[in-house]
Amino acid sequence: MCCHCYSLKEINIPANVRIIGDNCFEDCQKLRNVMISPGVERIEWCGFEKCRELRSVFIPDTVTFIDRSAFSECTLLTELHWEGKVHAVELRLESHRDLSQAIFMLNRNTLTDSFDIGLKYLIILGVYRETESSDAFAFIKKNYIKMARHFIENDCVENLTLLAQYSEFTSRKRLNELIRLAEQYENQRICDLLIGMK
Repeated sequence: MCCHCYSLKEINIPANVRIIGDNCFEDCQKLRNVMISPGVERIEWCGFEKCRELRSVFIPDTVTFIDRSAFSECTLLTELHWEGKVHAVELRLESHRDLSQAIFMLNRNTLTDSFDIGLKYLIILGVYRETESSDAFAFIKKNYIKMARHFIENDCVENLTLLAQYSEFTSRKRLNELIRLAEQYENQRICDLLIGMK
């Protein structure tokens, strides 16, 4: 729709739009601010790819899917206000394949806490899954329980399952710790899942 538009600087996407389609705003070189109204449900493949001036995006909790390439190569993105749950996102920042770059982006002070914590963990898991980065390994090993606690607290079953499946981090003792965490948060569904993995 607006692919390669070199004049568009900001946009407010109205509530009657349900899907931001493939490549919809790709390579909008001057696009800096995006407001997405409640009602939008999906941001598809490369929706905002290569919007290298994009600084700020508001995403409501009605959005249940963000394609992994939706914001790839948005190198100046520093404010991503997202009200949805972490497990709704399947995201790989293709322009931040290096772990230190990904963490640098996610540690900027302007990012909201939900994005900073939840997506940082997902990106690091993704980096490890795709590259077996030694930096990612060290981070996961050090922060394993903190990551698991976040996933249990936010009922992110898929993410916790992904984390627990890495045998290099998850011993029987660790599984017992996770079960105790699930009991502490009174999450029987996750508790039963973890017991089944023992």
